[in-house]
Amino acid sequence: MTEFTVASGAVLREKLDRLEAFLKETGRTAILFSGGLDSTLLAFVAFRILGEDAAAITVRSPLMTQQEFEEASAGAARIGISHHVIEESLLGEITKNTPERCYICRKGRHAKARLWADKKKYPSLADGANLSDLDDFRPGMKAAGEDGIIHPLLEAGLTKEDVRALSRHLELPGWDRESFPCLATRFPYGAHFKKEDLAIVEKAERYLRELGLKKVRVRVYPPGAAVVEISEPEMAWPHRELILDRLTKLGYPVVSLDLEGFVGGKMNRFLDCSPAGPAPEKVFQVEATIDDMTGEEMGRAIERIREKALEANIIQGQGKKGRPAWILQALASEATLQNVLRLFLEETSSLGVRFWPIQRIVMERKTETRTVLFDGRPHSFRVKVSRLGDLIKEKPESDDVGRIEDSRRLKESENIDPE
Repeated sequence: MTEFTVASGAVLREKLDRLEAFLKETGRTAILFSGGLDSTLLAFVAFRILGEDAAAITVRSPLMTQQEFEEASAGAARIGISHHVIEESLLGEITKNTPERCYICRKGRHAKARLWADKKKYPSLADGANLSDLDDFRPGMKAAGEDGIIHPLLEAGLTKEDVRALSRHLELPGWDRESFPCLATRFPYGAHFKKEDLAIVEKAERYLRELGLKKVRVRVYPPGAAVVEISEPEMAWPHRELILDRLTKLGYPVVSLDLEGFVGGKMNRFLDCSPAGPAPEKVFQVEATIDDMTGEEMGRAIERIREKALEANIIQGQGKKGRPAWILQALASEATLQNVLRLFLEETSSLGVRFWPIQRIVMERKTETRTVLFDGRPHSFRVKVSRLGDLIKEKPESDDVGRIEDSRRLKESENIDPE
């Protein structure tokens, strides 16, 4: 049993107990293992509790630095846990670098890890997400929720600082090591990148660390300006000529120093740079009046139209001679308009179709995972967050609210003394 100081012991001991109990109850588990602080603690505790029923999976791609991969391999070997490496060379849509980049990446990683886990009969896949991860923009958490990835550290109520403190008490190597987020975080959202761009950033940051600089990031802004972030910006000044020479030779025509210094997640600030929201989108309203189709035929037609249209629906209207009729409506993009018009004529009894251009604005929508605490236990739940400039609408997932309420009622029933 691990011993803790009085100051930190009670809380950390309780959280470690929760983590161990959760893993024991979960049973055979494969861990998405990057070799970072969070997944290393999870792998260590899982291997201690589950033994051969715990395994570590690392998906290696160009987004991962060579140093990070080497530390992951060495970390798994020190722990003793079985370590499987999945090579992934293709980046696909990730290189477009949209705000959903992490979501796309995680979906791909989860799919590959799940195939291996299913083959080796590991029913559970876990990652190193903790409570602190809920405080920032994390589209990867949405992917995890959709793909059934469990979060043992979060379930135990552990924050990032708790993870660091526990790792230090457990004498895990690297408890004070800086984090290595994927190399795509060096580019602002919307700035496309290639594999070669990632490799150059990695070389630039490696050189800065060789100079003894700490908490290093090289952010790359279009069309090719390298902005150096370090924990103490003044420490770079004595090396400015060396830094300028090396980074210029790597292909950056402009090299500058961020006066604010290193701040994790800095690129997320660009998510709020357009308070007016997205520009209106040009689409086409398409309509046809239907008065001689059965409900079954109408249902089949609208299903086909929805395959090509942005949306489609039916409203009640009025036909010839005032007779009741149905109006089939759809929205089509400029690219799909001709296909939608053809489907209206093919799938309905109408001989004509009306259409005209309109504009629409759609709120940006994402699903965030949050947590609520009661009875000393964290309960995660999903919230649909819609944004348009400074307008924000939030709605929790009803299934998650029901699950938490059921848990609360069960807890209350357990505390009622029978008469």
